[in-house]
This record gives sequence, structure tokens and C-alpha cells, in this order.
Amino acid sequence: MAKKILVVDDEKKMLRVIELSLTEENYEVFLASSVKTAKESIFENDIDLIISDLKMPEETGLDFLKWLNENGFAIPVIMVTAFATVETAVESMKLGAVDYIIKPFKLIELKQTVSRYLFCKEESKKEENILLKKKHRRKFREFIGSSEKIIKIKELAKKSAKTTANILITGETGTGKEILAELIHNLSDRRDKPLIKVNCTSIPFELIESELFGHVKGAYTHAYTDKEGKFEIANGGTIFLDEIGSMKPEAQVKILRVIQEKEFQRVGGNTNIKVDVRLISATNENLQKAIKEGRFREDLYYRLKVFQINIPPLREHKEDLEELTNFFLSKFKTDYGIEKVEFSKKALQKIFDYNWLGNIRELENIIEQAVILSEGNLIEPDDIIIESQQYIDGTDDSLIDLPDTGIKLEEIEKKLLLQALSKSNGNQTKAAGLLGISRSALRYRMEKHKIPFK
Repeated sequence: MAKKILVVDDEKKMLRVIELSLTEENYEVFLASSVKTAKESIFENDIDLIISDLKMPEETGLDFLKWLNENGFAIPVIMVTAFATVETAVESMKLGAVDYIIKPFKLIELKQTVSRYLFCKEESKKEENILLKKKHRRKFREFIGSSEKIIKIKELAKKSAKTTANILITGETGTGKEILAELIHNLSDRRDKPLIKVNCTSIPFELIESELFGHVKGAYTHAYTDKEGKFEIANGGTIFLDEIGSMKPEAQVKILRVIQEKEFQRVGGNTNIKVDVRLISATNENLQKAIKEGRFREDLYYRLKVFQINIPPLREHKEDLEELTNFFLSKFKTDYGIEKVEFSKKALQKIFDYNWLGNIRELENIIEQAVILSEGNLIEPDDIIIESQQYIDGTDDSLIDLPDTGIKLEEIEKKLLLQALSKSNGNQTKAAGLLGISRSALRYRMEKHKIPFK
């Protein structure tokens, strides 16, 4: 059977050239002119390899890589771009890309790269299947915190893990709902069975039934083979439904039936499939409000929240900030091979003064940036890029009279950068000095605003 390759690029000519080249090698080629179309193709076809452009309108190649990771698709991805930088190469590899090709490229180079990774995949098929079966025994991420509120949550997790009850985890975006779900599964008797994660916002509505419950060959156009759904794969283990509040009412009915009957049928099938699955759901929405608005089924709500755990926002347990900061610092020092780097007292104070509306996810991202931007052994305040500037202290709005012109902060920042660079004749060190920031922080902002390096 021919290997299936998905090519993603917003340039039609490039799609056609790559399609003709790979078809000559007897590959079955699928084309997508956007990430949205590519996602649909992933669900409909058993893709062996992806070739994706990096720069595309709306969603980029990096966005596509993140989505593949979040949804558990272990498909090799070759990134293609005309805008290659060390930063984008590192970022794409970090997100799971297996290789990186720069435009313009020779078609023979592309063919060799494709052959190399498809060959490696074929040779390691048996080993890969073993790894897929064991992947659910991986080391789970830690649920960090020693405050009274977090200790209570950990105790609730232990108690709920001993039961088979369905669990609803609530809390703002970035508070760690997925990590808590991992902890509960790992503490349960189902720890050696699969934990299958489903992000309900990332699956197109028309495909969600197939994704959750599978389909039989011929169920609809492009359904060339039978496909197992997430519930079938999770049998004996746990299924985590993230952002359950975004699920359409029609899909909610299907979930309710599985909970009640513990069975379902694949799309296009007529055979009942029995499953033993523990449901953990998560949402940052007020589901009771959604019920009143007619967007969420009340009967499903009570089925999902047999056991409910609410994770407070980081600003309500800031005593955990130091432990979280040290944890992420240690993590990224290891990830980037940096032996000696610490926070200065002023940098730590900047972290402690911030209100963290983006919660732990925002903290993690900012510390990763700080580790990358730091020069020397100390992370200074300028290395901590906090764009919204929502500090607990220093909220005096009388310091500046903001003109009611509709000008955005990002526009003002870009103008200041350009003025400083112009005044310093392009000397980045001098420009950074004029702005009162480090040179690495200047370069970060230049790249952010697509200001070319000279």
C-alpha cells in the first residue's frame, strides 16, 4: 500500500510542484492550502508523513505542530520555509518536527528527506507499536504547590482517584486542569491503561463523532478504512475531555449515551461496542450559566460532575510562586543545557509583583523566555517580558494621560524601537541603552515586531 503524505502550503503552485514530484515516487499525496484543511485531512486519512510550510495566513506551521502534539498525533513533520532563522528552526524541532528544509530547495533533496523518514518509520514499526502501548506509563507532569489550597486539591485528587466516579475539573485557563487530570489517572487503578486526551475545541464539529467513536469503512467520503475512536482506544482507562463547555449539544447527546449505556456504535456501523471508561472533564466556563442559556445539557452536567474539583487562579495562591518559579527555572536550564543561571532579586520581585492573569501557563512561558534571553549567570528584570504589565503594585493610572486615539500598546512599542534604532544608527547596544533594556530583550522585541536585524 502506498505511503500517504499530507502537503500543507498556502501557495497553490508549490502544492502542485510537490504533488507531482512525490506522485512520481508512487506516494499517495493529499493537499491542504491551510492548517484548518490539514486538520480535517488528518482526521479523515491515515497520514504517514506531513510536509508543512511555516509561514501561512491565520494559523502557521508552528500552530499546526502544537495542535498535532496536543491531540496525540505521532506523525513525522518536515517543515519548509523561506524565512529560516535559528529561532524558528529550534522552535519547530522542539515542537516535534523531524527536519527543516529551506526554500528554494531541490526536489531531489525533498524526495531524499521524505524517503529517509518514511524508511525509518517502516523499519521501526514493531518498536513503535510497543512504545504506543506503553506510552501511557510515561512519567506524568508534576502538580506543583505547597499552599493550603493546593494541598487540599491534591487530597481531593487522591480520594477521587480511588473511585470510578466521573470528575469535573473547573478553573481559569492555564491553572493546570490537564496536569491534575494526569495526576488523578496516575493515582488510580487504571494507571497502566490509556489516558486519552481530547481537546473539544480543536476538533471540527462535523468530525467530532468520528473522532470520539470511530467509523467504519465507507461511512462517508474518504472513510477508506475502519477507524477506532478515542473511547474505544481508552477502554479500561481514562478519557480526558478538555474544554467540555465548547462541545455542541448534538455531540453532548452521544457522550451522555456512552455514560448511561457504557456502549456506542461507530459512525456508519450497527454493532454495539462495550467500553469501560472513566471520564475526567475540564472547563473554564460556567456550565450552570451555559445550561440556562441552552448551550449545555443539564443531565450531562450532573453525570460529569459526580466529583468536582475547582483549581483556584494563581493570584489566589501566590505563596506557591517561588516553588513554581524554581521548578520552571530548573526545567528550562535542563532543556536548554544551561548550567548556571539564577534570578536576580529585582527579577524575582518583578515576578512576585505581577498579577498573573494568565496563571501558571503564563508563568511557565515567561520563565522560558527569560532563560533564553538571559546573558550571563543572572536573569535580570529586562529579561522577563511581561506585556500586559498588570502588577499588584504600581497600578497608579495617573502617571500617564493616555490619548483616546485607539493606538495600541504594540504600535507604540514598535515606534519606540524604530526611533531608538534610528537615533543609534542601527547600533543595537546603543538602542537598548536608550530604551533602558538589555540587548537580548531588544532583539526579542525586534523579532516580535518583524523589524529586520542589520
